[in-house]
Amino acid sequence: MIKLGGLIDLEPQWLNEAEDDKYVSIGFGRFKEKGKEDDEDAPTFKKDDSGKYIPTSDKAAKGGDSSAGEKDKPKVNIFDKPKKDEPKKDEPKDSANSRPGNPQVNKVVRKKAQSLGITPQKLGKEEYESRMSKAAVEALTDANFHSEARKLIAVLEDKPEWANDPRKDPKMPDIMSPEYEKWQKTSVYSSTFYDSAEGTDDLAHSATGESGWDGVAALDAIAYDLKMNGSKKLAAKLQGIIDDTNESSTKLKDLIDRR
Repeated sequence: MIKLGGLIDLEPQWLNEAEDDKYVSIGFGRFKEKGKEDDEDAPTFKKDDSGKYIPTSDKAAKGGDSSAGEKDKPKVNIFDKPKKDEPKKDEPKDSANSRPGNPQVNKVVRKKAQSLGITPQKLGKEEYESRMSKAAVEALTDANFHSEARKLIAVLEDKPEWANDPRKDPKMPDIMSPEYEKWQKTSVYSSTFYDSAEGTDDLAHSATGESGWDGVAALDAIAYDLKMNGSKKLAAKLQGIIDDTNESSTKLKDLIDRR
């Protein structure tokens, strides 16, 4: 005999089956109404223990597993630091700017610069670089590297045409004529880098004398002091005017007729 209480506790199975027909699983225990499973804005449901479909506010259920989106995001490696050795865009890309020079000449020139007070600490960076540039021009001139001296001035003054020998200018007037002074002001001869400043000639002659009037070694020694004092860009400009491939032919004995 069936008790009445038993009938009350029984839930007709056809009710759950009818509910199941209305929903479609979208995975991970989530459901959407049939026909709306591809609609990202459609509400999602979960099925409780009694078989009823309960709305859920879980936004992760929209469109499937939220972890999939996380996988696509690039992960940041806190240990992945930028490389410090990469050259900056505004730095000269010159193969000569890493030339070490002659260690003995470098040592003598650096000591001489310090004894003369030609340091950024005493003069300030701008004046220090100005005097070192003048010393470099004088060193090249003293070593009979006149064309290289003009090339350096052309780089420092940002006037490429000044690298040319002014004596070959067809418009050059006679040195004794009144027009000469006016013409000179338009040529490399008017550059202040040819002028001496306190200590620049002493420093230049120290470089050429110690190097045996090797213009490359003398120039490299001045550039070395610049690099040691943080003026790497200027040092690169100085060294960049002489190609390494020509270094073997730059001794004084090979340059008697360079003028």
